Amino acid sequence: MSDYFDEKEKLYSNKQEKNEEYKTPETNNKTIGQEIQNHSENYTEISNKYIKDNKKLVVSVAILFICLFLGLLMFFYGDYYIIYNGTYKSVVPISTEQMKNSSVRQSLDILVQQDNDLTELIKRRKKVNIDNLFEVFYNNLVLFAGKDKEFKSKLNDWGEESKNVGIKFKYINKDVIYDNEHFTIQIGKIITPKTDIFKMLNDGEGGYCAGVDYNYLYNQYSKNLSKPWQEFLALKKREFQERDGCTYYQDGYPPAQKVLVNWVIDIDKFLNKYPDFAMNGSLKENYKIYVSDMMRTDIFDNKNLILSEIKKSYEKFLSYANKNTGEYKEIRNWYNALRKNSFKYSADFYKYLYELDNNKNNKDTYERIKIIENYENLKIDKKEFTSVYEDACNYCNEHMDSGSGSYELCIKDLFEKQGVKYLKIYNTTWAYCSETHDYDGLSGVRECLFKAFDNFKQ
Repeated sequence: MSDYFDEKEKLYSNKQEKNEEYKTPETNNKTIGQEIQNHSENYTEISNKYIKDNKKLVVSVAILFICLFLGLLMFFYGDYYIIYNGTYKSVVPISTEQMKNSSVRQSLDILVQQDNDLTELIKRRKKVNIDNLFEVFYNNLVLFAGKDKEFKSKLNDWGEESKNVGIKFKYINKDVIYDNEHFTIQIGKIITPKTDIFKMLNDGEGGYCAGVDYNYLYNQYSKNLSKPWQEFLALKKREFQERDGCTYYQDGYPPAQKVLVNWVIDIDKFLNKYPDFAMNGSLKENYKIYVSDMMRTDIFDNKNLILSEIKKSYEKFLSYANKNTGEYKEIRNWYNALRKNSFKYSADFYKYLYELDNNKNNKDTYERIKIIENYENLKIDKKEFTSVYEDACNYCNEHMDSGSGSYELCIKDLFEKQGVKYLKIYNTTWAYCSETHDYDGLSGVRECLFKAFDNFKQ
């Protein structure tokens, strides 16, 4: 029995020894734990670094894609932003001061470059709308050429007197019909620098001035403009074509009433259709000028009866023009005064007109013409008139300084001493000469007064 227990004790002892062999020392446990902790920290550091590096990579890639996107956006649509901002390359507004201080050739070169840049743009962007840019360009052209009704173009050609350095022209003959009369005129083209934006328009007095070529503007740009701009250019193109290579005023005369009335009605329709269009201010200015130029006295034949086609022009205006304008009232008064005077030209016409509009100028005109109509009642012939005038001239030549500009007052005073009827005749004839400027110096005044006297006596 004791042997059994001894054996058991021995086995237990052996088992304990074996367990001791497999038991991890305390120092080893601590070392392994530290290694695990260090490994975990290293893993965390590596992970953080990886994540951080990945973030940088993601940000870099995102920035790269954004730049690429913006680059593509600017490539395909960058022009549109610039266009709607109102400038493109050389196409920028030119101030009045800039235009004034630059030479003719410098200004012309700038406008030619603007035309080239716009042309290049619409070739590259065939469907792009260029309203804002074209408005800038158009205003620059008008600033250079002046308004249609004015002779204020920066570029003029009056032969040797002109100083158009670096600019060359080519002129060709053209047969035109102006106010029912046939003429052969010359129209000019600018060949240096080469451009189609202007034509050299004939002023009817031997000179030429650069005017905007609306045929070119319409054909070149209308497809890239909005409907209002297209119709505006079409309207200006019709006017330009009907002027047929000439300035608005030809030898001081505007176009015929039958032409002006159509222009006025066209403007009326446009303003009604597009009340907020950018160029309406200039159209309204033209409207006033056209209506004013319809009311002039070269509308009667040699029997002082109104010409039939002019009467029809007034009636067309009253039928189709906007009835809510001051210009409509002016034409209506004009027409009613003519009708009241049986469509004849006489002092009474201005009397009726004054009664309608209360304009003092019409009253003065009535009184002046009435004196002319009553010449025979004054019982003064040319010989008597000449004698009084010659005496006055001789006296004033002796007593007045010819450079003082006081001949008129001197002679007028002496006429007044001869009696009221002489003064009335002098005032009337002098008014005629003042209006026509048909004199040069004192001798010219004398000839003009006698010419006026003869005309009024007939």
